[in-house]
Amino acid sequence: STLPGTSAVIEGTVGAKGSTGVDSVTYVIDLSGSTAYPNQMDCNGDGVANDKDDFNGDSSVGDVLDCEIASVISLNKSLQQAYGNGIKVSMVAFGSSAEVVDLNGATFVTPGAMDAQGRNVVEHAARNLVSGTAMEYTEKYVGGGTNFDSALQTTLGSLPASGDRWVFMMSDGQSSVSASTLQQLKASGHNARTFGVGDGSSCVGPLTDIASSTGQSCVEVKDPTKLAVYGQELN
Repeated sequence: STLPGTSAVIEGTVGAKGSTGVDSVTYVIDLSGSTAYPNQMDCNGDGVANDKDDFNGDSSVGDVLDCEIASVISLNKSLQQAYGNGIKVSMVAFGSSAEVVDLNGATFVTPGAMDAQGRNVVEHAARNLVSGTAMEYTEKYVGGGTNFDSALQTTLGSLPASGDRWVFMMSDGQSSVSASTLQQLKASGHNARTFGVGDGSSCVGPLTDIASSTGQSCVEVKDPTKLAVYGQELN
């Protein structure tokens, strides 16, 4: 699915609860300081880098975090259009630590959930992710480092106990991940797909270890504007 006016593309299939598809999707998003670079990228796909590419309004135009946010918004709209209330989504922000993002008082919501102000809950929360902090609906500080263990432990602690559960973990950096966390992830039955975003990223090491522990893969995304192209079929 291609969202009109953007370069963010999601390819693949998901299904409603009770089908052969997924029950839940969790976006795990890197807010470390390095996601401010590179910038001046065309995150919305209109052919030019300008204020419209500043998805979180932090005056850093078209940086890695902006393109991560654009990809989350695109995927969320695709899920809403295709499956309505048949799937639940959540969000975890991480840096030096990690926090479950408050989705208007809930951890999981439907992709089309709206708040009292008429805003899509997931999109509003995503647009309020800035370096080191999730600003909405409750401000949560995660710091400027990159801690994969914290990101995964927080994610595992927030997911449903059963069902077909998927994690999309986006990061531009490298960090270590412990053997115990990998074993816990493997035993959980979750599916984790990882994305190394930006020119300085690499799938060599922890990002591949995280994905492969669940039978999935890591993709190097040197151009963050194309991040969501690598959302392959979920199976």
